[in-house]
Amino acid sequence: MEKPLLVIGIGASAGGLQALTEFFKHVDTSTGVAFVIIQHLYVHARSRLDYFMSRTTKMKVCRVDGPTKVEANKVYVLPEGKMMVIQKGTLLLRDRGNDEIINRAVDIFFKSLAEDCKERALGIILSGTGTDGLEGAKAIEDAGGRILVQDPATTKFDGMPSQIVNKNHPTLILPPAELAESLNWHLEQLTAI
Repeated sequence: MEKPLLVIGIGASAGGLQALTEFFKHVDTSTGVAFVIIQHLYVHARSRLDYFMSRTTKMKVCRVDGPTKVEANKVYVLPEGKMMVIQKGTLLLRDRGNDEIINRAVDIFFKSLAEDCKERALGIILSGTGTDGLEGAKAIEDAGGRILVQDPATTKFDGMPSQIVNKNHPTLILPPAELAESLNWHLEQLTAI
């Protein structure tokens, strides 16, 4: 039986664009995995993240506008005003509720990634403020997956990475370029599962 596609979730917030750019400049474009970027966005302003990422990587960058089956060597980005989960390899959107004042988009996606991919889940936390991502990272680790974190000393805003480093046990803590360069080794390990 063919194994499901490996999916890497990437959570970021303030300062995340710089970290994402540095990360994707160093990612092998033929890894055979899918990347899903969950960045905190303004609810009512159209995100241009897909545009910026398409200028950074040669992989196809897709703004998710409806149910989307993930494919290898593509980058998927969360649109504004939405929350996203993955179920059976398909990205699903819902509106962000008016009561969701604190943005938990990373936690929501990472928890679904843990459930969908189990021990083959891999989450990455980059620059950002607040604590979003901590509960999702715990869910991935509880499922046997891996969490990679940007070294807080290299971030513009260290809130999200520091929460993971201080309250969890990430697999690796490195600057974005080095996280990207470490991926091949992690993917070899996860592919063997």
